[in-house]
Amino acid sequence: MDVESAFFSDRSALAPSDAAVWDVVHESRSGCCVLYRGIRYGKFVIAKGLKSDFRNNPEYVTMLKKEFEIAYNLDHPNICRTLSFETIDPLGDCIMMEWVDGCTLSEYIRRRPDRVKSVVLQTCDALEYLHDRQTVHRDLKPDNILVTGSGGNVKLIDFGFSDTDSYCICKGPAGTMHYASPEQIAGRPLDGRSDIYSLGVILREFGGKDFAAIAKRCTMENPDDRYENIAALRRDIERLGSLRRLLYILLAVLLAAALLGALAFFSSPLHDNLPDAEQQFDQATQAIIDSQRD
Repeated sequence: MDVESAFFSDRSALAPSDAAVWDVVHESRSGCCVLYRGIRYGKFVIAKGLKSDFRNNPEYVTMLKKEFEIAYNLDHPNICRTLSFETIDPLGDCIMMEWVDGCTLSEYIRRRPDRVKSVVLQTCDALEYLHDRQTVHRDLKPDNILVTGSGGNVKLIDFGFSDTDSYCICKGPAGTMHYASPEQIAGRPLDGRSDIYSLGVILREFGGKDFAAIAKRCTMENPDDRYENIAALRRDIERLGSLRRLLYILLAVLLAAALLGALAFFSSPLHDNLPDAEQQFDQATQAIIDSQRD
């Protein structure tokens, strides 16, 4: 655990801490980290540091540095931005991150159940970006998916358990038991399909019957039975709305055909009114299509 990257070989490269008041916004009950909120250049920022009992432990300091290096190299609109690594008096070594003004996925979906598909697709975008860079999040859960109050934009957070192919340190089992894949719990080598498993558990909790088949495939015990990658998963999610719209259109066409046939069969004087009926049907069909757009 004593391997240190080149980024930290010159401590003078680290920016000094601005004088500020740091308020605790979250302290892990079972973990080692604390989140503080402060102000820099007129903006809120988050400082992620270690609890006092862990600050002088080289193993935990190395883990914090690994988290910073992984997150700092990520640049995606659905991933919380990591700004710098600083030593702040009296907080110790800290990862500086953007402040996300929003709430957790659980809170957001309770208020906006109609936005499940949008939020899941944004999460897929973030995960695909990660996996393309040989990075596995390893702790995907509702608390680590924030949604902004303005715009409903996903921000993936907490890369404390994340891993990439290039690292040979901090490789032990990690994650949250309820959302962790079987291979993750067993400490076996992981790839992006482990994150797909975790996303499947989330879909099972919040997606309802619309996502049931997708969630089931995501959470297969054998990784080979899951979606091969995020792109394949996204395709099935996007098809959900298209298939539903197609069904509504088909039902509307069948009903219209039956109605027009009945009008023609039972009363010939009504034939004169058929153009009006067809126009009304077209308007009703378009209204149905519009109402089902995601």
